[in-house]
Amino acid sequence: MMKSYKFRLEPNKEQRVTLKATLDTCRHLYNDALGSRKLQAELYRLPIAKQWITVKSQSKALPVQKKS
Repeated sequence: MMKSYKFRLEPNKEQRVTLKATLDTCRHLYNDALGSRKLQAELYRLPIAKQWITVKSQSKALPVQKKS
């Protein structure tokens, strides 16, 4: 039988600020990556785009996006 435990987080004010900033950064990066893939999918229908965006290419751009 598997057991699981739930723990409620009770961060202090400083930790809440840090968590919010981290989650906001992750959300923006995910949405930007998803937007790039959606745009690529739309362009793929046109004869202009010949290559799909890959996880590898997005991973290479990640450090630059994190700084901005």
